[in-house]
Amino acid sequence: MIARALWKESVITAQAFDTACLLRAFGTLIGNTDMHSGNLSCLSEGHRPYELAPVCDMTPMAFAPTAGGRIGRLN
Repeated sequence: MIARALWKESVITAQAFDTACLLRAFGTLIGNTDMHSGNLSCLSEGHRPYELAPVCDMTPMAFAPTAGGRIGRLN
């Protein structure tokens, strides 16, 4: 996980690392099959370590309708 490497190098805070882990678990539980490193952003006060920005793009894509109208794992 990218967050672990960032935390070990003191790029992000321990709280940011913990939050990233919780977000990963939550995303897995709700069926967010589109999680990638671009979903995490950091906030800077001009120095390291950084905090995480508010979460974005946390949607249950496993249940998104297909072009044919089928809804993920529900049909």
